[in-house]
Amino acid sequence: LLTPPERLARDRKTLGTLFETLCYRDLDVYARSFGASVLHYRDNSDLEVDVIIERKDGSWGAFEVKLGPAQIENAAKHLHALERKMVEGGQEPPVCKCVVVGTFSHAYTREDGVQVVPLLALAP
Repeated sequence: LLTPPERLARDRKTLGTLFETLCYRDLDVYARSFGASVLHYRDNSDLEVDVIIERKDGSWGAFEVKLGPAQIENAAKHLHALERKMVEGGQEPPVCKCVVVGTFSHAYTREDGVQVVPLLALAP
């Protein structure tokens, strides 16, 4: 069954899942264009990061996907936690940490190095 747009707009969890799926697909298309792999990260401590893009040379980037700006701070915490965990485990740090947002007017880099990018600004 199709869900009317008004009902979907009230169901933030489903809308967020659909948005995350859309972003994953876009990032996968872009990553494949330069031979990279797209993964999801979740570990036994319940740390989760929505998208990991890994290039053939082993360099990687971490991406959190959020509907709006209110979720950016928590997403950045997840990205920093993953970076710490990987570096402590002997891995190189990510070449980028990025929060992809649906409703935002411009891209910018936070003081902590996390990039905030609206979905519409992504391109290969």
